[in-house]
Amino acid sequence: MTLKTRILLAFLSISFLALVLASYNFFRISTDSYKNELYSYLVTINFQKQLRVEQWIERETINLELLAKLSVFQAAFTDRATLTQRQLQNSTPDSIVERHLMPSLLSGIYQELFILNIPDGEVIISTSRSQEGKIMSKRPFYIQGQNRSYVSNPHYSLSIREPTMVISTPIRHKSSVVAVLAARLNLNYLTSIITERTDLKGTEDSFIVNDNHYFLTEPRYGNNYALKKTTYSDGVTAALAGQTGVKWYLDYRGVPVIGAYTYLDKQNIALLTEIDQQEYQAPIREIKNKLILVSLLVAAAAVAIGLFTAEMLYKPVRKLGDAVGQMSGENLLEFKNPLSGTDELAIFGDKLAALTNRLRSTLVSQDELLVEIERRTQLEKRLKKSLLETKRSNEELQQFAYVASHDLQEPLRMVSSFTQLLADRYKDQLDEKAHRYINFAVDGAARMQILIEDLLRFSRISTQGKELVPINSSAVLTDTLHLLRVLVNERNAQITHDNLPTIMGDEVQISQLFQNLITNGIKFCQAKTPTIHVSVQLNEDNFYQFSFRDNGIGIDQKYKDRVFVIFQRLHTREEYSGTGIGLSLCKRIVERHGGQIWFDTEPEGGTIFHITLQPAGDVENPDADNSDNSETRSIA
Repeated sequence: MTLKTRILLAFLSISFLALVLASYNFFRISTDSYKNELYSYLVTINFQKQLRVEQWIERETINLELLAKLSVFQAAFTDRATLTQRQLQNSTPDSIVERHLMPSLLSGIYQELFILNIPDGEVIISTSRSQEGKIMSKRPFYIQGQNRSYVSNPHYSLSIREPTMVISTPIRHKSSVVAVLAARLNLNYLTSIITERTDLKGTEDSFIVNDNHYFLTEPRYGNNYALKKTTYSDGVTAALAGQTGVKWYLDYRGVPVIGAYTYLDKQNIALLTEIDQQEYQAPIREIKNKLILVSLLVAAAAVAIGLFTAEMLYKPVRKLGDAVGQMSGENLLEFKNPLSGTDELAIFGDKLAALTNRLRSTLVSQDELLVEIERRTQLEKRLKKSLLETKRSNEELQQFAYVASHDLQEPLRMVSSFTQLLADRYKDQLDEKAHRYINFAVDGAARMQILIEDLLRFSRISTQGKELVPINSSAVLTDTLHLLRVLVNERNAQITHDNLPTIMGDEVQISQLFQNLITNGIKFCQAKTPTIHVSVQLNEDNFYQFSFRDNGIGIDQKYKDRVFVIFQRLHTREEYSGTGIGLSLCKRIVERHGGQIWFDTEPEGGTIFHITLQPAGDVENPDADNSDNSETRSIA
């Protein structure tokens, strides 16, 4: 597959992926928007119809209440002896029906208006003469209508053999209920409210169902369904369960619909508005078809752009390939960049030309390079040989020091022992000068033995040291001070220290290091109370820097190198005892642990010895601990 083809395929793949994602997102957003708009429409229609039904019932209840307050109704149920002739004429049953009840009946809202007496609930006046004389004392509209206005649920009336709703309200005279005025509502008017449709949806269908799943109003695709047909669709079941929402389900015809449903709890009925799912799918299909057409046009444009782009990108590559192809034979390292400009291929051509020039220069000096390689190889061999010889010499030197130390100690012990025996045996025969000479010999042998032992300890630091492991430097310092308690108490020394961290070390050698530094601080102090403080901080190399500050005699900076040389002393043995190996041991121990040791002299007197040691694991910040706990531990 050529580069041009690969470029074209890559461009088309990216374009196709982008087109698919964009089309999918547009289709999803469009369908979601349309669905939400449809849901909102159905819920709004349902809410408007619910509001109109509630307003209609409320309006007719108010009209009936106003009718019940007419004086003619009150006069009909009072002592007729107290009425005028005109009141008597107006309050007769025929007059009430003709002049007050029939006009309301002619509006078409009511099927019947009638009055029931108290207390037996007999229909004494009615617009339907066949109803007069009937006893309705057990009907809810009579019982409830004596106390307040009452609206019954829609039901099928056996009296008039039609679906209806009854509104009743009390007729009062001087605060006493004297009768009940009732009206049967014509549900055809309710049907006209519910079946009123907009022209926005061709399959819109609204209807009401009672709590027994019977239709109360005629559905769009029904004929004579009111209180004769039932429906148990998911929307009706959800509404009668007291829910409000929108669902997709099969309607009373078995047709898939989208329906909004709500429950009118006062009337105990369900109100539904539905449209066929097929009507919903029509604009979705239209959106899909348009999207496919647009996608095909965009895909065609992408192919054309891809071909043009592939050609534009491949043309300089072809030029560059032709130039590389001419590199052969004597012209193997002769390359001239055929491209100009600042794009990536032109820069690549420049770098390729520079590379061939460097290769040509490299080949010219190849012999010199081989000679240099050979020379360095020989140097490396000599260096390895020197390292091996140095290692062997060190091992022999360490062995010699060990053997010499042991071999020298035996004659010294003999000299010291026999000299002491001579002094004891002939002490009465020797004069004072002879005793002094014998003391010189014994003291010299003892000092020589101490020097040999110190030399042996010095050599053991590297040869017999233990593996470096995490140790608690605070615990090591505490153990060291316990070993020095006699010296500390004799000099009344004050030793304090901060919180010390965990380090990598040989516990025995670190203890020896701390012991030498603290002993020097006490020994080289002329004050009555030697004071030493041990602090620690984290340096720039992430090593712990321990500082031993004392109030001793101090050390001149000109001796900064000499004090760490083995057996070097800055004072006479009469002034301060010792062999001068202590700080040499300290340096050897610190260097074995990968650290450094140096000192600073305080202007007001005293010395600060600094040592650096490797932390163990995660680096702690001792400064933070010491800032939180400024009180240092003190050991006297």
